[in-house]
Amino acid sequence: MKKLIFILAMMVTVSLANAQKILEKEIPAAIKSAFQQKYPNVKSVK
Repeated sequence: MKKLIFILAMMVTVSLANAQKILEKEIPAAIKSAFQQKYPNVKSVK
């Protein structure tokens, strides 16, 4: 029974885990410039 509850809890946890979605305007300028310097040929980032 404990195994079943543990497995169900893990399934719920995994299904609710999502990456954050942030807007481009929320990214700090220092991060943007560092990314541009490191990867100058990249046009689109997901």
